[in-house]
Amino acid sequence: MERVNFKNSKGLNLAGALHIPKEKTNSIIIIAHGFTSGKDRARMIKLAENIKKNGFAALRFDFGGSGESYDGEITIENQVDDLESAINFAKTKGYKHIGLQGESLGGLISILACNKSIKTIVLWAPVTKSKNKLNSELKEELKKKGHITLKKDGKKFRMPTEYFEERKKVRQKQLLSKIECPVLIL
Repeated sequence: MERVNFKNSKGLNLAGALHIPKEKTNSIIIIAHGFTSGKDRARMIKLAENIKKNGFAALRFDFGGSGESYDGEITIENQVDDLESAINFAKTKGYKHIGLQGESLGGLISILACNKSIKTIVLWAPVTKSKNKLNSELKEELKKKGHITLKKDGKKFRMPTEYFEERKKVRQKQLLSKIECPVLIL
């Protein structure tokens, strides 16, 4: 496993880990973690190692606002940019056959970032419906500050009003109708 860093389109740092199998390959699976998660969760590491054992390279990385990547607000637009940058990074490393694996919010981001260069997508409990539910305390915080901050595992995650507006606009049928590659949904 090799620690890697690359930039998104805004020049912000993204931290990742590249798992390369013994035999050279031009195929890679890029792992997109879920909301308030990160590349170093045990199941992400185990997944990457299993991908590697099966002869594919794997890239797990932290979206901005998570783990070791740039500190910033979590928005769908930012995360799509981060994943597109991970796809471009994989291409610069010589990978021609690219698959995506997305968990929860990472699943939505994988669908949105999918383009003709993606050969397949595996989604674990993807978020593909609009979301509009916040408790009264969080609604008040969002109204006062323009963002909410969630704490999980000693880390803080900041979501601006924009994130909630983006989530409201998600339309499952329209979203999924654009995918042309094989998709496995778990």
